[in-house]
This record gives sequence, structure tokens and C-alpha cells, in this order.
Amino acid sequence: MAQHETTTAALGLGELGIQNDCKVFHNLTYEQLADHEKKFNEGT
Repeated sequence: MAQHETTTAALGLGELGIQNDCKVFHNLTYEQLADHEKKFNEGT
């Protein structure tokens, strides 16, 4: 599955004074999300 990256610039957040180049990931599989939460000690 292709993973889509959206930068803050593409979202137009720069106009709101949000300059950090965060990335928003879409279409993660449940397994990818679970791995991320486990890695960063998020979730339950």
C-alpha cells in the first residue's frame, strides 16, 4: 500500500504561524499503527 505524506506547507498551516515541518501519515494499517504505539509507548 502506498503511504501518503502531507507536509504542513501542503496543508497551508504556514499561514496560521505553524512552521514546524510535521508529517501526517494516512492509511496506516492496524499493524503499523500498533507498532508505532508500542515503539513510542502510546495507547494502552
